[in-house]
Amino acid sequence: MGTRSLSVWKRLRRRSAYVPPMALHVTYERVSCLWWERRGSKWHVRHQAVASLPAGTFEVRPAQLEIQNPEALAEALGRVLPEAEYPRRVGLVVPDASTMFFAFRIEGWPRRWQEQQQLIRWQLRRQTTLALDTYRVLWQVLDKRARVGTVAALAAWAPFLDRLEDLLNQQGIVPGLVVPENIAIDNLTWYYVGPRPDWGNRRWMVIHWDGERLTTTYFQGRRLAWKRTHTLTPEADEGPGGRPAALERELRRIGAYIQDFHRDDAPETVFLSGPHTESLVDRLRTVFPFDLEVLNVWAADDTLPALEPPWAWQPLLGVLL
Repeated sequence: MGTRSLSVWKRLRRRSAYVPPMALHVTYERVSCLWWERRGSKWHVRHQAVASLPAGTFEVRPAQLEIQNPEALAEALGRVLPEAEYPRRVGLVVPDASTMFFAFRIEGWPRRWQEQQQLIRWQLRRQTTLALDTYRVLWQVLDKRARVGTVAALAAWAPFLDRLEDLLNQQGIVPGLVVPENIAIDNLTWYYVGPRPDWGNRRWMVIHWDGERLTTTYFQGRRLAWKRTHTLTPEADEGPGGRPAALERELRRIGAYIQDFHRDDAPETVFLSGPHTESLVDRLRTVFPFDLEVLNVWAADDTLPALEPPWAWQPLLGVLL
């Protein structure tokens, strides 16, 4: 594949990550494009477009995502791009089902890149049954003290990324930054809570549901405590109450885990994000024993342009901001 960076919390990086002027967001149902620029103190949209995808474009499996209808995806990509000149190196937000996330605390973190790579792959083989030769493994050191490293790693399903990049290259597009949807939301949440005076010490959680996978990320100040992903399979839909009930059951499990293992340091704020969470927030409050807040970055930043519906554009903002 071409040169690209798969961001893991760009706001935790000591060096600033590449920030593209235009980004694409591929979901299970649609493709979105947003291109904006700064004028004075405010952001202004130069181009935005959405194209729907037919049912069955993707096949979702745990830790894998297959493109079943590349023709439909290529057509949608062509429809959302501007007609005139536009940036050729763009950001790309991909569905969560194309990646798996891991966090390690490693004593004796090596300095040489080759040794780091070997150690990360060894850790992945210990914790998963993934065939790593079919995944692209990327990592970022979140914290390092006295040669003890806290490392975030992504195992990205290579066949999906390779095929998607081929389709983008056919449109003259090169992905300069590739971000899973839930991590784009994490980036956006850092932007959202950053101005708050107590954010560096506050315990907070992000729950993102993209319609297929539920991702829970728990921060204690600037420190990542843990991250959990759960794919709601078709079998879950066939249970009592369908997918909303399956989501409730998974949130109950998360709530029980927090009460069992984080009784003294439970999250003070829980942000909800995703295309379906806002309509379910009242129902979720009855099953999740913590205060819930629907993520709305516009409430914290009046320089952003109005984009409707907000939930559909927030992952792109997590790449562009």
